[in-house]
Amino acid sequence: MGFGYLFLGYLTAFLLEITVNAIHAGPLALLVGYSLMAVGVWRLKAYQRSFRLALPPLALLFLVNIYRILEMFGEWFLWNPAWMSDSLGTVAGWLEFVFILLFHSLLLPAVLRLAMAVGLPKTAVAASRNLILVWIWAALYLVVRLAPLSSDAGKVFGVVLTLFDFLFIILNLFLFLSCMKNIAPANEDDSPRRYRWNLLNRIGDRFAREQERASETKRGETEAYLRRRKEKQEQKKKRGK
Repeated sequence: MGFGYLFLGYLTAFLLEITVNAIHAGPLALLVGYSLMAVGVWRLKAYQRSFRLALPPLALLFLVNIYRILEMFGEWFLWNPAWMSDSLGTVAGWLEFVFILLFHSLLLPAVLRLAMAVGLPKTAVAASRNLILVWIWAALYLVVRLAPLSSDAGKVFGVVLTLFDFLFIILNLFLFLSCMKNIAPANEDDSPRRYRWNLLNRIGDRFAREQERASETKRGETEAYLRRRKEKQEQKKKRGK
């Protein structure tokens, strides 16, 4: 359906990237993560059209990451062209912040709408909560970057910002996992293909088993709704040809 790809992509781009960045290869993790998320969002728009709104900011993040990849190669091979200045790096950082905020602001409402449509109010509430946390994180980010804080206050706000960063990432991962278990149709294979990285394969296998053990509550209603949504989208495509 798409939530499997979205989960693995989100995990890679926003959590594993932190670890991989320790060896100065974070942009490669972002490249894999953004690609997986794009596949997931593309598949989800067949069931809820508002998911398509999250694709443009994701594409823009992909483009900004190309600059980060060039920076990474510059560190690896001591390549430092004149146009790759500190000012351009700062602009790229601000663009990443704006596009990440925009992506979440469009993705989470789409999750909320789909959850409400299939009768999962708790999942919808979780999506709303996560959206609020993302905006709190954004406000803290602006305070840390722009406000004239003292050294001690800057450290405190920096710690709080980091905690909020991890908090909304973890809660979004749990949200996508919940959607995998309770929304994905039983007759569709939502498991991403196998990868060279065994860690990603183990994660995918683990949550595929979780999905198999998912509760059957509202399963029939959910499948019927998703089938109708997909058929409707396919009919529109045929009429447009």
